[in-house]
Amino acid sequence: MDYTKGITSGRPYGGTAILWNKKLNAKTFMNQDQSIIGLEVCLDSNSLNFLNVYVPYCCDSNYEEYINCLSKISTLCDEIDSPNVFIVGD
Repeated sequence: MDYTKGITSGRPYGGTAILWNKKLNAKTFMNQDQSIIGLEVCLDSNSLNFLNVYVPYCCDSNYEEYINCLSKISTLCDEIDSPNVFIVGD
């Protein structure tokens, strides 16, 4: 998509986002290539971790990219110090 021409049409692709209420005790984190964004919500002595993931898999030609993203998700889940991890996205 070309954003320099003013109004755009079509479906943008890539990237992730999370919206949350400011009243929550929460902080965000993301991986280096911004395909994964996380939100840690602290509740008393527990925390809930939400991962919003962009995983494009449309054909065999990007299979390696798909596997690479799954590996990043696995590594991130291992690094999170909580059993409460929710993975969402497309």
